[in-house]
Amino acid sequence: MTGYSVYRFALCYTLFAYTLIAATLDGLVQNAQQFPVSFAVIENTSSGHWSIADENGRFSIQGDSGDSLLIKRYGYHETSLVVTDNNALAITLLKDPIPLGRVESTALQLSHIPYSKTYQAAPFQNGSIASLFNQLSNAQLRTYGGMAGNTTISLDGGPGSHTKVVYEGIDITSPQNGEADISQLPPEAISSIAIAAQPGVFYGSGTTDGIIYLKNNSEQTSLTINSGNWGRKSWTAHSFNSFGNYKTHFTIGQRSAEDNYTVTWRDKSFERQNNSFNQNYAVSSYSGSINQRWKTKGVFLYSGQDRGVAGLIYFPSLEARREDELMLIGLNVTYLFSRGFITSAVQRRQSDESYSDPDYNIDSRHKLEKNIILVKAKTSITPAIALVFQGNSEVEKINSSDTDAHSRENFSTLLSSKINVQHNFTVQPTVRIDKIGTDHQALTYNLDLTWQQSDHLKHIISAGNSFRAPAFNDMYWNPGGNADLKPEKASKLMAITSWQKDENNVDITCRYIESKDLIQWIPGTDNWYPENIAETVRKSLSTSGSTSISFFTISGFITRLWTRDLQQDKALRYVPELSGNLYISTQLNKLDLGISGRYNSARIAMYDYPEDLILPPHFIPSIFLKRHFKIFKRQLSLGLSADNILDTQFETINGYPEPGRSINFTLIIQ
Repeated sequence: MTGYSVYRFALCYTLFAYTLIAATLDGLVQNAQQFPVSFAVIENTSSGHWSIADENGRFSIQGDSGDSLLIKRYGYHETSLVVTDNNALAITLLKDPIPLGRVESTALQLSHIPYSKTYQAAPFQNGSIASLFNQLSNAQLRTYGGMAGNTTISLDGGPGSHTKVVYEGIDITSPQNGEADISQLPPEAISSIAIAAQPGVFYGSGTTDGIIYLKNNSEQTSLTINSGNWGRKSWTAHSFNSFGNYKTHFTIGQRSAEDNYTVTWRDKSFERQNNSFNQNYAVSSYSGSINQRWKTKGVFLYSGQDRGVAGLIYFPSLEARREDELMLIGLNVTYLFSRGFITSAVQRRQSDESYSDPDYNIDSRHKLEKNIILVKAKTSITPAIALVFQGNSEVEKINSSDTDAHSRENFSTLLSSKINVQHNFTVQPTVRIDKIGTDHQALTYNLDLTWQQSDHLKHIISAGNSFRAPAFNDMYWNPGGNADLKPEKASKLMAITSWQKDENNVDITCRYIESKDLIQWIPGTDNWYPENIAETVRKSLSTSGSTSISFFTISGFITRLWTRDLQQDKALRYVPELSGNLYISTQLNKLDLGISGRYNSARIAMYDYPEDLILPPHFIPSIFLKRHFKIFKRQLSLGLSADNILDTQFETINGYPEPGRSINFTLIIQ
């Protein structure tokens, strides 16, 4: 089935209905020893909405202050509670060795889940994928200018290949270059983003800097229409249905832009050409309970992009085009027992990309597949000790005009134990063995120590190592590939102090990462080729938090990075020493207002002599407002956002300037 056929198929099966808007409640289900309780069912008996917690006990459900929740899980007492505010919840379930009646519970405020912080996506903040990720602490985006450019994301100054991006449990990393191009993901298909610095050992290769989890858990039926500068426009239709123990969600849409914007670069004015972008997408998912013990979930995503490749501002390519498709498929089945669970998953990532530039007689095509079978089991052997086992089988394939056809089989086994030494102190050692193709093995490990000093204060120390397997381009690119490359290696240490009380929270995070055997392309006699020669050291200190003052909610972060390329004895390229973000929002009757600002200090773009090429610092403020209406018993929302309101000229990659001031209008019908 072609990508366009898939898109039409999803379109034909999307139904339109209308529901009222609801707030989202986030939380964690845990037991008396503060271990996560996996796959509990959370039902909002006030509204009829329900949700299933993930394997780490985390959940999101539509609801608001005053709603009643009922929490159920095989092997535990049913628990009910009344929500007192919209802060994150920590819900404790008690073991049920003998069937008893329902237990009344109190919803405690949730101090941050170890390593993880969740951000809700807002459809009013710009309409671009970059606007969703700019709010993430310690994150750096690198884009090639406008919506058409490839976009990668990294954490703490590392390369994009050291941050894993996961959509609904499916790794979207390309086996070709080891990176995730998030421009292939429609922002309307992302409702929340969770960022976890560690432990990445559960996902194996390419997790040195952390994991970014993307979810599409919206439970609304709606139609969204966007329009903005440079011919930017989009429409998205969401359909949500719930019946019995199952719920389904469909999303289809289209985004397009001319994006031939004017920029000032090196004191000269240019107009970007051949920068158009067109994207069609379809997303569907289902989840539910077959019975008390069996849970199932499935997800499908397709996106097709047709884009111009504008090239460098000083060396434009006016005829180059890129067409690419991404398809993700995942199916999970979970069996619950009183002490834990067993889950199995089948996943597939498939992409097809073609690039042509008649000016240089280039016509290339790259087809990739990644198929994964995963089995994971968790059990509590005593009330204070939990064990996790995980096994993966993975097949990666490429058929490319630049690498020929290759495949690689990878296998991994993981064992982790969480031990509650005392009621407020836990230890979690984890070890993993990976077999990468036929030539390489990797042993990774991690040790986490967590001290819950009080109801409001938590400390975490995590230490371990990580690796990244060579990508197909590194090994087989013609000319220059090196099939003898070794996996990259890293050692890392992290400490977190987290404080939270009422609507106020502060996190202080320190990280140290030392990497070696990094793959670097160097010039040879006839062509460039890769070698394991680079070494780097990175240290970071980050503070993030949020608070409510009167009618205002204020959140943000500030990060200081110390980095070193040990070969050059200089700071790493494209890494700001100082970065931060500030976000202020308020609600006035039916009007939502917000302002945000993102800052990056100067960065080295290219090592040079006698002086390096430096990208100047930039501060990018944005504003948005949203007004709610009710017409003919339907909920309507009108939004206006202005990005880069100071019209600052800036780059995240040298020679690819970003757009200036942009205005975006949004209409949502629910």
